[in-house]
Parts: sequence; structure tokens; C-alpha cells
Amino acid sequence: MESQALEQCLSKCISTYLQPCVPGTTLEEVLSIVHNADLYPKDIAPVVINNQAYEQSILRIDFLQAKIKDWISESPEGQANYSKILGRIFTLLGKQASRNLVACIRINKLLGVLPKKEQERMALMPKEQLKHGIAAEEFCQNRDYAFSDFAFIGGLHFDLLFAAMTKAKASRDALTAFSTQWVESLRAAHFAYEIASRQNSFKWNDRLFSAALCMGIGKLLMITLYPKELGAKSWLGFLAECEKLKFGRWIHFQTQESKRFDVTHSELSSLVVSYSHFLTPIEKAIRYYQDPYFLKKLEPDLFRVSAICNLSSALSMGQPFDEGHRRLQKEIGLTDDQIKTITTKVLSK
Repeated sequence: MESQALEQCLSKCISTYLQPCVPGTTLEEVLSIVHNADLYPKDIAPVVINNQAYEQSILRIDFLQAKIKDWISESPEGQANYSKILGRIFTLLGKQASRNLVACIRINKLLGVLPKKEQERMALMPKEQLKHGIAAEEFCQNRDYAFSDFAFIGGLHFDLLFAAMTKAKASRDALTAFSTQWVESLRAAHFAYEIASRQNSFKWNDRLFSAALCMGIGKLLMITLYPKELGAKSWLGFLAECEKLKFGRWIHFQTQESKRFDVTHSELSSLVVSYSHFLTPIEKAIRYYQDPYFLKKLEPDLFRVSAICNLSSALSMGQPFDEGHRRLQKEIGLTDDQIKTITTKVLSK
């Protein structure tokens, strides 16, 4: 792809898929409150009331109508205190459910389906609209893993991108690929957490699960940038070419991706998370996960995150360790016995 064509393609990709799926100030402030153990569900109310679209949407959620009606009736006619009512709603729901409702509203806003008339009601479906975020969070909670709130944020990026792609009527190939990519990404995150749990605590280990989860999300965008119509020059064509190789397919992928395409999936993955206040600090670890040594001298903390992501990616896809993997394994102090134990544990569940 020529540089001018690439620039146009990337510009379209950013404006069509990435900018629309930014979590946004309101949602990020709500996520910060949920993350802060010293704050309460009612503290979400002042944030929401400052955004009319969110405030009105919360007040129009169908299953809350009976409660809202009762609370309004307690006030003198025409003088309902909606800030107080919102505080009651969030207290009733608790932090997690309140966060989910606000995230669903963000997705509905992205899709352009928020109610426009005062009498319209809105039914939200967190389990469906936030299925990746909730799945990542529950995955960690079910295993007593720490940092499940950050895992939710990592999974939320898949939900936001899926909504943006749906809104933009992305190709069936791109939308269908979500299910396969999600399985691969969650397995990589599982490996990453198990590797990190066998080491001393290090900076950004709270976001490691999300980093490993999101490092492959750019592959979904590669399908849109390099569609099937390009044949062998398409992303799916390239993957099919790699799969046909009985030997050396991993090396072929690693060496040919940057030569075949003007942008790599890891660069797009890092671009996705760079829009998030919570994941921006580990953006470089994702961008360079295929060659973490770019970070070793200048960003040693991120180097460890990136190195673990690199090894986790290989383990999740059943890729035999080469010399580069062995070197990274030594760098982070991971033994062969630990790898065997981790692999058995991850693949047995």
C-alpha cells in the first residue's frame, strides 16, 4: 500500500473505528470512582448529572421506573431533586452494576440509539453489550485473581470496538473474527497472569492482564485495513499463507508482517488502548511486545510487561520457544518447570 493510500486508510480507520470507541470522560470518571475503594456508589451521581445525555438515559431505564416514580412523589410537585434521585439509584445498584449501566449508555450513544423523547424508555443488556468486559472480570473473579476491575477495562475495549464496527457496518469477516480473537486473547491474558504471579510484584502488574488481553485486538483492525478483496495481500490471506506452512510459520509471520503491511497489528493494538486513561501507561508494552528489547533501557518497567506479553502470546498459540523466547524467559527469571506447570494449569481449564 502506497504511503498516501496508507495515510487515507489509517485516517479512516481512526475516525471510523477508534475515535468513536473512546470510553469518554464520563465513563472514565465513573470507572475511576469504581476503582477507588474510598468512594461510594452515590459519588457517581455528580459525574452523571454533569452529562445531560447520561443523566436523562439513567432516568429512562425501564426497570428503574417504579422506584424513580416513588422518589419523585416524595418531593413537592415540580421540585424533584434529580441529583438525590441519581444518588439513590446508584446506591441501590452498587458500584459494579452502576458502572455497567453507564458503560451500556456509552455504547448506546456510540450506536446512536439513546431515547430521544421524554416518554421513551430504555432497556439495557449489560451481559450482551458488555460481554467481553464482564467475561474478563468474571474470569479473574472466578479464579481469585487480583485486579479484576482492570480486566473489565481491557475487555471493554473489545465491546467498544465491536460497537464501533457494527455502527460503521464493518465487513462480516471483521465482526466474525471477534469470537476467535477473544478466545486467543483471553488465553494469552491467562498465561500472562500466571507468569506474573510467580514473580515479585513489579510496576504495572495490575494492568498486565489487560495488556496481554489487548495485544491482539489490532488483528481485528487489520482485517478492515487489508480486506479480503486484496487477495494474498489481505490480512486474512496472509494468515492463510502462514497456516499452510508446516514449518517456520511463526517466523514467517513475525518477519513478513512488517514487510508485507505498512502497519502492524501490535501498532494498531497500542493505538486502541492509547485512547484509554487507564491503559495508556502500558501502551508501549503492547506496541513493542513482538520485540520488547526496544524498551529495556529506557522503559525497564514496561519491558517486563512486554516480555511477559511476548511469552504469553507464544504459549497461547502453542508456538515452540525459539532463541528469542528463551532469552526473554531468562530475563524475567522463568524456569522450564514453571512454564510446564503454567501451561498445564492454563490448558486444563
